[in-house]
Amino acid sequence: MLERGIPLKEKPAEMWRNNWVKAVDQWEPMWKEAFRISNNNGRGIIITGTPDWKNYSVSSKVIFELVKSGGLAARVQGLERYYALELTQDNKCRLIKMLDGISALKEIDYNIEFQKEYHLSLKVNGNYLYGYI
Repeated sequence: MLERGIPLKEKPAEMWRNNWVKAVDQWEPMWKEAFRISNNNGRGIIITGTPDWKNYSVSSKVIFELVKSGGLAARVQGLERYYALELTQDNKCRLIKMLDGISALKEIDYNIEFQKEYHLSLKVNGNYLYGYI
């Protein structure tokens, strides 16, 4: 039996994606990467986790293509409330707090190259944030 022209035995598993809240324009299963996401206007984010997550780290390989900024978020409590490690098109690496707008907690110069793979990690422990590239 075929679904969208793909034999079912070759169709990739997608049920795991239901564990995420999607607030982006594009997160399609047609790419080899599990998390190729994009948002055409404003900030986009995909979220997973529960309120009882306190001290943890999140890490990923990230490739940027034609973005204003992108990275990893932690302690997300909605689309306008979280901490993040992000790289920006104006060559900055920053830890931010999103609450009633963006506040840069720490910012350094960092030359970002499009279509280059970066290994990002964001650790939250008590009142401390740690960002790694």
